[in-house]
Amino acid sequence: MKGSNKRYSNIELLRIVAMIMVVVYHINYHCVMNQLINGVSEFSKPNFYKQLFLIEGTMPFGSIANAIFILITGYFMIEKEFNVGKVFKKLSLQMAVALILMIIVSTLYYRYGTVPVGEAMVPLYITDYNSMNWFVGYYFAVIVVAAIFLNNYLNRLDNKKYIIVMAILLGIATFRWSGEVVESVADGLRVFICGLFLYAMGGYMKKYNPFKQIRMWALVAFIIILYVFIYVSYYNNVMSEIQYYYINGGEGAFTQPLLGFDNYGIVAVIISVLMLEIFRRLPIPSIKIINFLGASTFMIYLMHDNKFWWPIWNRKDWLKVLLDSPKLFCRDIFLWAMCMFAIGVISYIVYLSAGVLLRVLKRLAVKCEVE
Repeated sequence: MKGSNKRYSNIELLRIVAMIMVVVYHINYHCVMNQLINGVSEFSKPNFYKQLFLIEGTMPFGSIANAIFILITGYFMIEKEFNVGKVFKKLSLQMAVALILMIIVSTLYYRYGTVPVGEAMVPLYITDYNSMNWFVGYYFAVIVVAAIFLNNYLNRLDNKKYIIVMAILLGIATFRWSGEVVESVADGLRVFICGLFLYAMGGYMKKYNPFKQIRMWALVAFIIILYVFIYVSYYNNVMSEIQYYYINGGEGAFTQPLLGFDNYGIVAVIISVLMLEIFRRLPIPSIKIINFLGASTFMIYLMHDNKFWWPIWNRKDWLKVLLDSPKLFCRDIFLWAMCMFAIGVISYIVYLSAGVLLRVLKRLAVKCEVE
């Protein structure tokens, strides 16, 4: 977000990292995990494979990154009055440009490209507008509540009462019984309440700097410790499923289990907060290229995850690469993520150019009032 037309490169760098995490997560989720669950490979045996933690380790990436984007928004916007109409306009125009580009690209590829036999290559449709990416509505809903109510309310609270409000929001979202109750009222309400907490937490970090006494190494160490517990939990999960596999007869292919991480989960909340604290301390000067790439992340998000790209990503036998060489697997995932990142940046440039063109067309198409 902009604050007085100024961008902070350390926070923009965090946006970039979070966006790369999202892309890596979606490649693994839609393709690598799909091959693992629905196909038959060396990994279809009832064994624990350390290599598969390279997939499991990315499973929290999506929820962590989503939380980071909400945290950053609260960090910059908690003490500001902002125009929801401008936010709506920006989100809508970027979604429109992304969809137009994807319709053109997918249609041309479907019409003139080479689609392998047996592969379903589906072009995008105009009706895909507003249905391509769920996060947009979630983000906008949090912004609306912040503009109408939350900012004014939180800014009237002292430190202690602010903490109490955050504790209430976090408890409702993350505790099982309260979370199930709010989810029974409306699907997604639990995630939304967690989003309100994250927005408030981002603002609290800006206003009160609650972690100032904690050393940087301790912040990093805590993330590492959490990932150790994720690894142990993954191991326990696999070994439990192996036991059930043999109890049930031990026949057929074994489906390797992967732990999922919800957007309201405490793991994503903690790691996202720690990452914001780490990056906000980085002594990085204002760097134009980082600021520009940070500004382009929403368009990258819109462009990379849709039914056009999934079958293309899925052409690669990811599991064979992972089995043969985990290093090459990591390299290939990273290269694909960078490719999608670059496509998103180019699309953002098109979006900026389209904005200039629209302003010119507006002057031509709209009559000026004559007094």
